[in-house]
Amino acid sequence: MALAFGLGAGALLVELILTVLVPLGSAKAPGSLEARLSLLVVPAAVAGAAGLAGAAGSLLTRPGVTMVTAAAIAGAVAAEEVDLHLLRLHSGLGLAAAVAVHAPPVLFLAGNLRWREKHRCCPWAESVSQGAKPRRGGAPPGA
Repeated sequence: MALAFGLGAGALLVELILTVLVPLGSAKAPGSLEARLSLLVVPAAVAGAAGLAGAAGSLLTRPGVTMVTAAAIAGAVAAEEVDLHLLRLHSGLGLAAAVAVHAPPVLFLAGNLRWREKHRCCPWAESVSQGAKPRRGGAPPGA
């Protein structure tokens, strides 16, 4: 579920950026409205369904955040490739628009690396690694 959540969220972000760029005049939309809407609705439905199924809970663990981030990067790159290169639903991107469309994967990666640096481990993991028994349910020790 975490992979579906990340893929949907990454693809949705790129499609939302492209959708905003068209009225601003930074991109053209020669593709059909139905195809462009489907590339907005499908990722939103995938991410929403995965979130409702509990995938957002994976953001509470370090490996879960990494998995969602990797999937979001893949979703963003896939959406960009499908939209701009395969189906050619948007075209005529200027320099600023091209940077905006290609920025999400880089920002996802930078955000993940920053988060991993800041949250090296859970505060209660040290006591568990020193021989304390992990607790099931309830608050972690020292909370």
